[in-house]
Amino acid sequence: FSDKLALMLLTASFSLSPLVGAEALAQDASRARPSFGVQSQNREFAPDRVIVKYSSAAPERGIVPPGTEIGSEIIMHLSIIDADVVKVPLDWTVEQTIEWYREQPGVEYAEPDYLQFPIEAIPPATTPDDPRFAELWGLNNTAQTGGTADADIDAPEAWDLTTGDSTIIVGVIDTGTDISHTDLVANIWINRDEVADDGIDNDNNGYIDDVNGWDFHNDDNSVYDPADGDQHATHVSGTIGALASNTVGVT
Repeated sequence: FSDKLALMLLTASFSLSPLVGAEALAQDASRARPSFGVQSQNREFAPDRVIVKYSSAAPERGIVPPGTEIGSEIIMHLSIIDADVVKVPLDWTVEQTIEWYREQPGVEYAEPDYLQFPIEAIPPATTPDDPRFAELWGLNNTAQTGGTADADIDAPEAWDLTTGDSTIIVGVIDTGTDISHTDLVANIWINRDEVADDGIDNDNNGYIDDVNGWDFHNDDNSVYDPADGDQHATHVSGTIGALASNTVGVT
């Protein structure tokens, strides 16, 4: 949506943003597994249990707070993430239990058992109003082309969490990109240390007038050469950072 695009043809450097973590959800294998989603604005958790994960070097596993052996117990082991679901001791809170476990040697993490809600209870995912959005099934697959529904990257669900950050620069290593495209022009990266078309390498990086990137094939500052068939990178750049909900194009 608002990610800036640094257009480069054969090489690029990337600015990586921190990865967003998510709690692992383990379910009883004996039950059916409906589609679940996270109700991120209401982080409810079970009041009577916590999840404890031990490191591989833990001196002891399956521990419970001393003096609470009667009121605390290991409810089940989550083999998928190799963690225990532990009952909160009598007269203890979830917060107290987590704090105790986090202080124990060998405990990798302790956290609440967050509740998950059926996806039907979640407000509709963020979907742009661009007229051709439905054509790109890789973003949101409703079987519109006869394929498998939900075989996609869950773009609308991701947009519920964030629609981009203008401080993140994405380098595109591909053919040239049409930087004047209506869906891209507002999000194209600009080298503020370079003065356009003055014939001088203002930022002393070895490339003259590299305001939007560099064409390493033709060794010039043109990042879009229609005669060379520069179309694919325009498509890729649109997937990464096109303007959304502007009633134009795909996103």
